[in-house]
Parts: sequence; structure tokens; C-alpha cells
Amino acid sequence: MKLVHPDFFFPIEISETEIPILILENPICFRKFIRELREQAEGREGRWVLSEDNAPLKIAATCELILDPFALEVNQKKMLTSLYDRIEKTAASSELLLSWNQAESYFQKVTEELLSASDEFSLIYRNDISIIDFLKFMNVRFEEDTNDVMEYIIDYMRMSAQVTGTRLFVLCNLKLFFDSQEIEYLYEQAQYDKFYLLLVEGYTPDQKKKEEKWLIVDKDNCVIMPNGI
Repeated sequence: MKLVHPDFFFPIEISETEIPILILENPICFRKFIRELREQAEGREGRWVLSEDNAPLKIAATCELILDPFALEVNQKKMLTSLYDRIEKTAASSELLLSWNQAESYFQKVTEELLSASDEFSLIYRNDISIIDFLKFMNVRFEEDTNDVMEYIIDYMRMSAQVTGTRLFVLCNLKLFFDSQEIEYLYEQAQYDKFYLLLVEGYTPDQKKKEEKWLIVDKDNCVIMPNGI
């Protein structure tokens, strides 16, 4: 996977085994990077191009920008909508469809019995309840465990990758919040679950891990050691 931009003189190569660390020491450069990538991740136009095997990928569909690791919401509307669609499609193509049809008939029968108890009114009801409607009514959602922040972040990315199809997670200033061991664990899980990471930092960390490939743009917008350290 490759991320390129006309203002950068080098492509950002992204793989499961080598984690690119884009270090933008110039605040203006950092801000422009975040703003434009965020707009494209939200579906707007921009100059970032994400590709895999020379085929362009739609950033809004395959990339997620994480600015605040403490504000992640696994049960957000996008995630739940994708989850419900996934469950409905699975049920429609399996023996579960027969069970659902039987349940739907039962719901209609009970509804008619309930309405008959108020026969002094002319009542109608919806008789085409869908699997998605039922899941919403039952408040089906992901189980959340926020005791360990890093574990929650990994669970979030794993679910987002499996349910919504996100391939690349761009995380900003992650090394300000987590220590070396926690970052190492994140890399291991990303490789195990086969999703891609790009870390964007506003300063040069003290130590480089073996899995990392550093790409540095200093305060004067000069590229330093774009092939790593």
C-alpha cells in the first residue's frame, strides 16, 4: 500500500511488517497534513492518493484518521450500520432465514392479538419488520471494555477492519500517550489481524523500533533521512 501527495517528495510505503512513522516537526506542515487527510477520510476532495498494487483506493472507504485515541466509539452509527447489514446478509443466505420468517409471522400474530384487545379503535400496524429493525430494537451492539485504553483501541480497529472494511489507520501523536511496550503490542496485533498503520508524530521520538521506518520533515520543511534511520 502506498500514500502519496504532490507536496511530499517521497511516497509513504505502508506494509503489515514495516510501520511508517511520518515525523512532521513543522506545525504548519503537520496541520495541513491532518486537515487534508481528514477531509478525504470524510469523503471530500483532496490531493492524497492511496493505492495498492498501482490501483487507487477510495480513502473514505479504506482509511480512518484517529486524532484522539480516547474519543473512539466502537458503537458509533457507522459501525453499527455496517454490523447490522453484515448480520442481515448472513441470515438471508443461510438457514437462519427460515427461522426469521417464522419469528416474523409470530410477531404479526401476537400484534394482532394485542390489537384485538382494543377493538373499539381502528388500528393498523407495520407488518414488514426487517432483521435490521429487530436488531435496533434489541439494541444489539459491541461489548465495550475500556479498562485498558490500548486494548480498546486495538479492539476498535479490529472491529472497524472486519465490519466496515477499513484497511489503514492513521494515528496522530500516539507516542505521547503510550509507552514503548504498549506501542510494540499494537504493532504485533496489527500484523496479526492484517490491518495497516501509519503513525504521524509532531516530534522525533528518542528511540526507533526495528519495525519502524522513519520519514522526517524538519521545521524548515527539509526531508531528513527519508529511507529511515
